[in-house]
Amino acid sequence: MVLDLARPCFTPYSMRGDRKGLSVRLISGEVLWKPRPRSQLVVEVVLMEILFVGLGDCGCRITDKLLSYERGLPFKSKRQGLFKGVVVNNSMEVLRSLQNIPSEYKVLLNEEVVGTGPKASGNREFGKEIASDGADIVLDAVEGLYGAEIDAIMLITGLGGGYGGGAAPGVAELMVKELGGDTPIYALGVLPMEQEPDKRLRNASECLRELVRVVDNLMLVDNNKFVRREMDTEGIYTKFNSEIAKPIRMLAAGDVGVEAEYSVDTADVLEALTGKGISTVGYAESEVGGRFIPRIFRKEKEEERELSTMLADRALRYNLMLDCNPKSASGAILVMAGPPQSLRFFDAQFKIQQELGFDVVGGVVSAPRWGKIGVTILLSGITESKRLESVVKGPAQT
Repeated sequence: MVLDLARPCFTPYSMRGDRKGLSVRLISGEVLWKPRPRSQLVVEVVLMEILFVGLGDCGCRITDKLLSYERGLPFKSKRQGLFKGVVVNNSMEVLRSLQNIPSEYKVLLNEEVVGTGPKASGNREFGKEIASDGADIVLDAVEGLYGAEIDAIMLITGLGGGYGGGAAPGVAELMVKELGGDTPIYALGVLPMEQEPDKRLRNASECLRELVRVVDNLMLVDNNKFVRREMDTEGIYTKFNSEIAKPIRMLAAGDVGVEAEYSVDTADVLEALTGKGISTVGYAESEVGGRFIPRIFRKEKEEERELSTMLADRALRYNLMLDCNPKSASGAILVMAGPPQSLRFFDAQFKIQQELGFDVVGGVVSAPRWGKIGVTILLSGITESKRLESVVKGPAQT
């Protein structure tokens, strides 16, 4: 797929007013996405505080996992509570199963609460009604956590679902209208597997088209990537939730330790995402001193690349969560976590810049007691993806 996206002249985030001249156009000529105007934003913080809004089963569970990872990962931030979350679902059973969301931020919205007609399984119209009739309830919950310290809001949903996929564009539009003047509004959308029913594939196509036009950036992750690596279908979604939480957490970690030689800056992350259309992430990790030396990297016996560089290469070439042409991106961030003495950030940065053909920003997250190195790569402004084109096209008509 080629999305006709001219390279933007992107001014520093703290100096930018309205974004101009940036749009995503399909080969057919359809404009998939174009930027929305916003007031000037000024970013002076280092750590990134994100407010997540999980919609539907998929969005709720990923949000819950993200909040659990703030405590579970081996690096700590100077400020606690960097991640905040609101979850919205029509199932009380799902809401009760979430262990890391305070009860006051679990929003039950079903036909009884908002007075809509009965739910039809997988029906996006039901989700749209929820977004419309329950807008004030959702906004009240979000505003209960929203404050001047919030750097970004990220909606999370499965694009193929009727509830989350139906509600997401409307909720995003509400967030943009009420809170988006000073805060970027992003979305993380999960693509259904290719073999799922046509109804879910059609939902994903419709939701993606609507959502990408509203938010500042749509980060896509594909369930297909985890089916190939994790064939136990019962564990696919649990595995997926954990895998997506790791890179998102690392991107927001910022300057988390005095040992860090080059820390991640919130302004870099926001600049890489805001106004860049479609993005995705890749992640790889390995034990320090372990035997992770893939055969593909063994050019000669006496020559072995540094582990940091190998992991960065693996994250970019094999572990991106959306199949795409990495060189079609317009921005990238490289984040590396682990014991400081084991990290070789600048070597990995140089390697990735050679691969992509443009500058890559980023930094390290110090985790002295972690016996691993983890590497996250964020690609934004993606313009070539056969998988994305397939989703946008939707299932074949019969």
